[in-house]
Amino acid sequence: MWQLEAGHLFAAAESLPPAGKALAQREQVLREVLAISEQSVLRDIFDSDQLFGRWVRGRARLLLGEYGVAVQELAGGTQAQAEDLFNRALLAALDLELAMTPLDKLRLPLHEAEQRFRAVFEDARTIPYADPEGLAALVGRWHPQAAVYAALMPQPVLEFLPALDLILRVSNRASWRGQAVPAPLVAHLTRLGLRVPTIGLSVGGNVAYQIARLGREENGVKIWGPVLPLLPMLVALARGGPDHLTTARRAWKDFGVLPTGNHNDPALADVVEVWRVVVDGQRPWPTACGRCKTSEPEG
Repeated sequence: MWQLEAGHLFAAAESLPPAGKALAQREQVLREVLAISEQSVLRDIFDSDQLFGRWVRGRARLLLGEYGVAVQELAGGTQAQAEDLFNRALLAALDLELAMTPLDKLRLPLHEAEQRFRAVFEDARTIPYADPEGLAALVGRWHPQAAVYAALMPQPVLEFLPALDLILRVSNRASWRGQAVPAPLVAHLTRLGLRVPTIGLSVGGNVAYQIARLGREENGVKIWGPVLPLLPMLVALARGGPDHLTTARRAWKDFGVLPTGNHNDPALADVVEVWRVVVDGQRPWPTACGRCKTSEPEG
């Protein structure tokens, strides 16, 4: 079945560190996912299979930085039934992660995307034999940024509070679960999390060693990270109202965004300062977002 092959390929991509030659390998694997998922478009007749195919293609597009095309992949088609918690959770998580990109207009307003996500877990707590903790683990595996957002957002989903441990702790230096993270890697991962172009990362010597240490094996499966910078979640929170901005300010204070050390990305540092003003409520979201779309700051 193509669905199993797609899952194996996604897992293979997640086992690789998103830097150096491995980053190109990840992209190649994601292109393979898109190729085999065309079988869903041509052959699948059941609604649940078609929904899963839409999620697979949408997730692959998002990870490739093709967030506009990801929206198109999700457009139209049938809606998941209430009992189809698996597809509902994955598709709702994907919509939350689309809010972390520079998209000017979301497929769903943020408050609706949040409510759809909450509703999955409200139903999972009442539907017989449903497993909300298992659904949370599923989302955390394939949409870790959405998992963190679900823990941060106003009216958080309690099953996701442990996901807060995935966030990088940043001050003068950066760390993840007690391990040191090189400043240039923080900037690199921030760009990847926003789904915008990266500027290259030297992974020789000690940096390569530190990157390798961030991988682990879980239930016999190799996983890298996920090491999550905060800025993508702040971008999504900034689309919301006053409560969202209050949450964003608190998270910025608790976790930090970009280390003050030598991160080698002055353009991103300029963007971070723009978002600081946005989170403080002194500048609207769309004006700031244009700065995220390029690898260099605008005039």
